[in-house]
Amino acid sequence: MDAKVSAPEVFKFGGEYGSLVGGNGVAAAGDKIATASIRESPTEDLTIRLPDMDKSGDISQQAFRRTDLESLHESAKRHKVLDEKTGTGEDIRKFKEENNTIRPEILPFATIAAWLMMEHKVEVIGRLLEVQSSIPKGSGCASSAACGAAVTGAFLKSYGTVQLDDNEAINVSRISERIIHGVQTAGGMDSSASYFGNCISFNNVERGKPTLVNIPDGVTIVLVNAGDKAGTGAFVPTIVALSRETSERGERVREILAKIAYAAKSITAELGTGDMVALGQDMFTTHALLKELGCIASLPIATEKLNRVVDIAHKAGSLGAKLSGSGGGGWAVVLTREPETLAAALLDSGFKEDDIRTVKINPHGARHFYNNRAVSKSHSPG
Repeated sequence: MDAKVSAPEVFKFGGEYGSLVGGNGVAAAGDKIATASIRESPTEDLTIRLPDMDKSGDISQQAFRRTDLESLHESAKRHKVLDEKTGTGEDIRKFKEENNTIRPEILPFATIAAWLMMEHKVEVIGRLLEVQSSIPKGSGCASSAACGAAVTGAFLKSYGTVQLDDNEAINVSRISERIIHGVQTAGGMDSSASYFGNCISFNNVERGKPTLVNIPDGVTIVLVNAGDKAGTGAFVPTIVALSRETSERGERVREILAKIAYAAKSITAELGTGDMVALGQDMFTTHALLKELGCIASLPIATEKLNRVVDIAHKAGSLGAKLSGSGGGGWAVVLTREPETLAAALLDSGFKEDDIRTVKINPHGARHFYNNRAVSKSHSPG
C-alpha cells in the first residue's frame, strides 16, 4: 500500500562522544523534517527518486531489480556495514567502491531497501520511493539520520505485515548514517532521536527504551548557524582510536569522555526536575569539554565560530549554549529566557537573521508515523 512517513531533525543538549565510554546522549527532535513516500510502481523494480534534495533543481533517480538488491545486500554483509564491533571505515570505503555504479546519494536508501527485503522479508519491488527533506544538509541537525528513519518507516508501513522492534528499526535506519559518514558507529543518537521524537535520554551502548525528558515553559531553544559542518566520519574514528590508546594522551581523552558522560547524566536529571539554570551550566561545561577534546586530538571540534556563538550567548545572559553534534561547524544550540536579547547580540556580532532560528520540540518521530506509537512520558511503550 501507499505510505508516507516523516522524521525530524535532531539537536543535542549533551553526551556527544560520551557514548564511547557508555554514557547517555540527550537529544531533541526539531521542527524541520525529512519525508519518505512510497507508492506502487508500474514497473517490476524499485525506483528511488530524490527530487531537489540539494536545492539545485535536479532530480536524482535510479531503478533496481530484485537481483540488484540481492547483490547489494550481500555486499553490505560482506563489508560489515551494520557491524559496529568488527567493521571499520575501510570496510565501508570498500563497500562504496564496490557499488560505485549506484549514485552516492541514492546508495544509503537502496541499501536500507535491500536489507529490509533480504533480512526481514519486506517486499520493496514494484515500489517508487521518493525522499524529500527540509533539513539543511551538513548542518549538524541530522539530515541523513532523519532521511534514513523516514525511509525505513515508510517501507515498513507500506508492507504492513512486518513489525520490527525499536532497536532493529533504528539499526536499519542507521545504514544511511554509516554509509554517508563512513563509520559504523555513526548515527546512534541522531537516528534514535529522529525515530522516537520528543526530547530523550538514550544509551547507544545499552540500547533499550529511551527516557522522555521535558523542556519547561518559559524557556526558548534557539539554533544558531556556525557554518558548514565537517562530517561525523571526519572526527569520530580519531576519537575512538585515541580513547583506546594506552598513552597519556589516550588517558586524557578517556577522562574528558567520562566528564562529558557525567554532564549528560546531570542534564537528564535537570530536565526531569526543571532546573534550567543547572542545565544551562552543564551545557556550557559540555562545550568547554568538547573544545578541550578537540585540542587534545588536534581536531577543530569547537570551531572559532561555534566558540563565538557560545561566548555571545553567555554574555547575553543565556542559560546555556554548546555545539550540537560531533562538531566542526554546524548549528549551536542555545537555551534562553530572552531570545530577543540573544538575537540582537548575534546580529550585532555579524550573524544574519537566517543564521538564527527558534525551534520547538517535535513530539513525533518516524516511529509514530509508521506504527502510530509515540514515546510515553516515562519510557517508550513495549
